[in-house]
Amino acid sequence: MVTTTFAAVVLSAALANEAAVSPTWETSYARASEAAIAQRKPLAVFIGRGENGYATAVGGNMPTEAGRALAANYVALYVNTDTADGRTLAAAFGVDQGLVISCRGCQVQALKYGGAVPADALTGYLTKYAAANVAVTTT
Repeated sequence: MVTTTFAAVVLSAALANEAAVSPTWETSYARASEAAIAQRKPLAVFIGRGENGYATAVGGNMPTEAGRALAANYVALYVNTDTADGRTLAAAFGVDQGLVISCRGCQVQALKYGGAVPADALTGYLTKYAAANVAVTTT
């Protein structure tokens, strides 16, 4: 009985930790930008192909620290270029695969990275542009 209870506690802690690592992915740019403005968070736009194309935007699996930073500090948008709307939005960003990060409030782009973002660079970008003291004045 004690072993079963302990196992349940460990499992629930692991699942809670996983939930904190995985961001909630928005698929509508309009909703994502509205949420980012309302929450005063930067918008992180991952552009890729297919249902889980955000993984290709980061060159594979998202690092744990990057997932935590994204879940806690950003509104995360995934743009699937396999769809007509996704291709249109990607063209507007000028990136067919990669990452675009806005400033808080979505007035300007803080970062535009074309291609698969290296895992170590992703964590650094997400940490840098989430900082409250970062003022982005140009793209």
